[in-house]
Amino acid sequence: MQNNYDRIGCSGSVVYVEPSVRMTALAKQRIDRRNVDFVKSMAQVPPTTVFDVVVTQYLLDMFEDEELDFFFWEVGRRVLPGAKWLMVDFYPKAHKKAVW
Repeated sequence: MQNNYDRIGCSGSVVYVEPSVRMTALAKQRIDRRNVDFVKSMAQVPPTTVFDVVVTQYLLDMFEDEELDFFFWEVGRRVLPGAKWLMVDFYPKAHKKAVW
């Protein structure tokens, strides 16, 4: 089985945005961390970082509306042409805007 380093190559990298300390700790135990940058928010990602693949899962309930708007705006402006974005989540809570 290949690890993430083999899959993305020596010049590729992964930005792991996770506000949960517990989930970050679990991820660090389970994956090869040579080319993974763990951050708590998009505000910690250098402004020149761009993405050709984005995976977001179970994210909507982790942020207040304003933070979520910033996250989607920030990721959206950084995706390269033709980038793939896979989003997996529950239905938004009634008080969430859910308009992106």
